[in-house]
Amino acid sequence: MFQTLAPLTALVPMVIAAGIVLLLLVIRRLLHYSPRLRALSLIYLTATALLGAALLLNGEGLLPEGWPRDLLITTLMVVWGYIAFDLLEDLLIERALMRRGVPVPRLARDILRGLALIALTIVSVNQIFGVPLNSLVISSTVVSAVIGLSLQDLLKNVVAGIALQVERPFAPGDWLLFGDQTAKVLEMSWRATRMVTVDNTHIIVPNANLAQAQLANYTLNSPIQALHVQITLDPDHPPNEVKQVLAAAARAAEGVLSEPAPGIRLIAYGEYSVTYDIKFWMRGFDRYVETRDAVMTSVWYYVRRAEFRLPTPPRELYMHPDDPRQRADDEARELERASSALAAVDLFSLLGPEELTTLAKHAKRQVYARGEVLVRQGDMDDTLYVVRHGRVRVEAADDAGSAVVVVNELGAGDFFGELALLTGLPRRATVIAVEDTETLLVRRYAIGPLIERNPALAEGLSAVLERRVIQRQSALAATTVVAAATEMSQPNLLGRIRNLFGLVG
Repeated sequence: MFQTLAPLTALVPMVIAAGIVLLLLVIRRLLHYSPRLRALSLIYLTATALLGAALLLNGEGLLPEGWPRDLLITTLMVVWGYIAFDLLEDLLIERALMRRGVPVPRLARDILRGLALIALTIVSVNQIFGVPLNSLVISSTVVSAVIGLSLQDLLKNVVAGIALQVERPFAPGDWLLFGDQTAKVLEMSWRATRMVTVDNTHIIVPNANLAQAQLANYTLNSPIQALHVQITLDPDHPPNEVKQVLAAAARAAEGVLSEPAPGIRLIAYGEYSVTYDIKFWMRGFDRYVETRDAVMTSVWYYVRRAEFRLPTPPRELYMHPDDPRQRADDEARELERASSALAAVDLFSLLGPEELTTLAKHAKRQVYARGEVLVRQGDMDDTLYVVRHGRVRVEAADDAGSAVVVVNELGAGDFFGELALLTGLPRRATVIAVEDTETLLVRRYAIGPLIERNPALAEGLSAVLERRVIQRQSALAATTVVAAATEMSQPNLLGRIRNLFGLVG
C-alpha cells in the first residue's frame, strides 16, 4: 500500500514548487501594476530571499532528501532570482535613472535580464545538483554555437538592435526617412523596428536593414521641421511682388508656424517660367500631408487674387476668328450679374441704375478658401465685401483680445465692411470664410465720385450705417464682448463721411 503511494509522495514537492512559483509570480504582477502596492516591493523581496535561503540550507526536516527536493529548491531559487532582479531593475532603473531623465533602452534591459537568468540557473544547478561549472559552461557553449548557427539571421537583427540602442540615432516618436519611406518610429523589439507612415500604414523593418540604411531623422534635435514646396509662375511678374504674395499665402495656411517665418526664394529660371521655393515650418511631422496641402491650396487662392499667371509655353494653335459680339455679350451678362448683386445691398438702395452700373464696372470678383481670413479686426482698409456665393463667419474680440465670440454668419447677398468703406474707421470684427466663398469687392475710389456728384447721397448712406451699427450692438449685447465707445449716431457718421470724401457743408 505504502509502496504504491511512494510515487505520489515524490510528486508532492513538485506540486508545492509549482504552487509557490505561481504564487510568487502573481504577487509580483500585483506589485508591478498596482501603484498602491509598490511600497511593499522591498518587503516582498526580503521575504522571498528568506524563503529561498531557508530552502537552500534545507532546514533539516523541512523536505525529504532526493531529487524532488533538489528540483524544488532549484526551481524556487531560479524564480526568486528572476523576481529579485526584476524588482531591483524596477527600483534602480525605473525609479532612480528614468525619473532623472537617463534613458535605458528596453532591448538592453531584456538582454541584461536574460543574462542574469542564465547565470542564476547555472549557479543554482551547480550548488544544488553538484554539476561542475566547467561542464555547464562547455555544454552551454556547445548549445549556444548550435543555436547561433541555426538562428544567425535572427541574431544578426538582435546585434543590430543592440547597436542601434547604444548609438540611439532615433527614438520612439521620431520621424525617419529611409529609402523612399517616411515613417514614425513606434517601438523597437529584438528582431525589428515597427513604424507607421503618414498614410497610417504600419511597416516592420528588420534591425539589420535599418542599421545599414542611410537615415534622415526629422525630429532628432527639434520638435519643429522646415518643409519646402515649389511653384512655377510666368516670368513677367516682379520677383519681389511674387515673394510678398507667396509669403502671405504660406503664413495664412493652417499648421504653418509664424515663427520662424516662411521664406521665399527664387531658385530657377526656365525658358518660359520662374520657379520659387516656399520654405515653411511646422510643429510635428504627423500632419505633414495636411499642412503641405494647406500651403499649396492657400498659394492658389493668393496667386489667383494677385492675378499672377502660370507659365504658358508656346503651342501651335488653330484659332477660330474671335466674335466681338459674343465677347461683348459675355461682358454685359457679367456686368448685369454684378449690378444685381450690388442692387440687393441696402447700402446701395439709394443709387440709380446708371450709378449701380458704374459701381459694378469697378467691382472686383475675388474667391477665398475655406478657413481663410478675409478681414482682421483692427486693420485699416477701404473695401466693402458683398458675398455672392458661400458663407463667412464674423467674430469680434474685446479690447484685451481674451474673449472672442461669433457675432454673425453671412451668406449669399449679405455684405460687410461698410464702416471701413465710408468712414475710414478700423475693422471692428474678423471675418473668416466658412467654405469657399466668392465676393465682390467695392473700393472707396469707386464710390467716391458718386458721392461727390450727389452730396445728398452721404445723408442716406449715414442713415443706413446707423441702422447697421444698431444691429451689431444688439448682437454684441448678448455676448461678453463690449462694443467700442465710439459715437455712432447718424450726425456723427454723416460728418465722418463728409470729411473722408472732402464734402463741404
